[in-house]
Amino acid sequence: MSRLEADELYGFLAGLVRLADSEPRRVKQTIEQLVRRTSGDNLHKGETIAMYLRRQFHVPFNEVSKYLQYTPTKLQNKFLGDNHFKKSFNKNIAEKYERLKFVIESKTGKLDYQNGKWRRVSENKKEWWFVTKNEVSYAWLPMNYLP
Repeated sequence: MSRLEADELYGFLAGLVRLADSEPRRVKQTIEQLVRRTSGDNLHKGETIAMYLRRQFHVPFNEVSKYLQYTPTKLQNKFLGDNHFKKSFNKNIAEKYERLKFVIESKTGKLDYQNGKWRRVSENKKEWWFVTKNEVSYAWLPMNYLP
């Protein structure tokens, strides 16, 4: 994934993290705005979030993902009808957001199991990025770092 794509995906995930705090009746509208901000594009009719991410970032996002398999309308309905799903969605997406941030910042992180939070470990630098001859930065991302 290129540096630009990683930054765009990071911004997209930041928007998804904020979904859980937003008004559930605005989830569809928020996702549609997020897509336009990320790529200047609109979702195709019937396109799920996973399908959009695969199309935009050329990464095989898991279309049967518990969280990304929905269209914005269906995700909004899940948020309105299932509070447990909403909390679980936020926890999962927030974890992926943090992992991607570690890549962008060339850091590693450790999970603090007692408090259930990610801890930044700044002294543990990791070289995620490599640069091509034409000076474009890319990173190899483990698939479990992606939503």
